[in-house]
Order: sequence, then structure tokens, then C-alpha cells
Amino acid sequence: MKTIKQLADEIGVSKTAIRKRLNPELKSEFSETVRGVIYISSEGENYIKSTFPVKIPESKFAGVSGNQFAHVSSEISTFILILKEELDTKNKEIDMKNEQIRELNARLAESNIALITAQQSAQAAQALHAGTIHKQIVDVSVPSSSRSEQVEEPSCKTFLQRIFGGKLGSFKNNKQIYEHVTQKKHN
Repeated sequence: MKTIKQLADEIGVSKTAIRKRLNPELKSEFSETVRGVIYISSEGENYIKSTFPVKIPESKFAGVSGNQFAHVSSEISTFILILKEELDTKNKEIDMKNEQIRELNARLAESNIALITAQQSAQAAQALHAGTIHKQIVDVSVPSSSRSEQVEEPSCKTFLQRIFGGKLGSFKNNKQIYEHVTQKKHN
């Protein structure tokens, strides 16, 4: 035995629709009331169910023939093939881009090595130049007495060199000329 609500839920209709079908004759024959609740017997259930049209649940593909499924299936297959081709194309493009990235990284590494080498050469040149400047500074700061030992004085024409007209040009100072001239007198 079921209540009106249980029967309405089972059939998928409202309680009012069940009460309308339950006339006084059927009520007395197929139901009983306990504490204000109406219970319908199984024969009454069957009768009430028969008064409602049978609803067959419709599927998504109701009214679609087998040929239409074949058409849809071939369209889906074609679409899948197109997507696979696009995916393959994109994978090839990604592989090409990865190769380009590898080549660019190799070029970048070569450039970095060349840059490091150039920096080292520049540092060596700076050090050499600094050494040269340091030597010049040291030479300038050495007193004149010790400088004459290190640096030759420029040869100026002496009085005797001017008189003898450059014949004594191989002599570096007056002292050498004097010694040369005195040696000739003694010989």
C-alpha cells in the first residue's frame, strides 16, 4: 500500500492529479484512511496508473536513424583527423622553434666567450699602458744626477765641432773631443 504522495512521485504527477482520478467509488474499493492519511492498495495503484498515459523517457537521439549516426560518426572522424593533422603541424613547429633556440643559445655562448676574451685583452692592454706610464713617472721623478747615468744627453754641437765642421760628430761630449785632440798632439 502506498500513500497518494508516494504514488504521485512514482508516476511523476502531482498529488492533485491522483486525487482527481480517485473518485468516491474507487476510494471506497481500493483505499483506506488511517489517521487522516489515505493509503491506496496495489489494485488501486494499477488502476490509477492505467488512467495516466505511459511516458517513455526520450533519449537524446530519439528520432535519429542509424544512417544519421553514420553521417555524424564520419563527420566526427573527419574532425578528429583534421585536429590530429593540426597537432602534428604544431608539434613540428615547436620542434623547429626548439632547434632555433638551441642555435641561438650556442651563438650567445660564442659571443660571451668572444666578449670575455676582448675584456681580458683590454685589461692586459690597460695594464701594459699603466706600466709604461708608471715607468715614465719614475723616470721623471729620478734626480737629474742619476738620470744622466740612465739617459743620454742630447748631442749639441760644441765649439770645436763647429770649427772642425762635423768631423768630430762621432764624439758625444767635449771631454772626448779634448782627449782626442791631445792624443794627436802627443803622437
